[in-house]
Amino acid sequence: MVVDILGKSLVYLDALCGVKPSRRTGSVGNRAATDFFVGVVESWGYIVDLVDFPCFDYEVGEVSLTCLGEGFG
Repeated sequence: MVVDILGKSLVYLDALCGVKPSRRTGSVGNRAATDFFVGVVESWGYIVDLVDFPCFDYEVGEVSLTCLGEGFG
């Protein structure tokens, strides 16, 4: 029994922590980790209420800041 629980725990941790390339908020990896968690918890008979969080993943590129006509960065 203890070995079974440990084995499942390792599978869950690997699924949640091993998301590639990352689980940053709004990313595909974050949504995959959330879907995995919901699937596991619902399989135990729990009802999961997901609240939409309109967050998007960031894109790498140039950044600039302008305030009162003065540019920074």
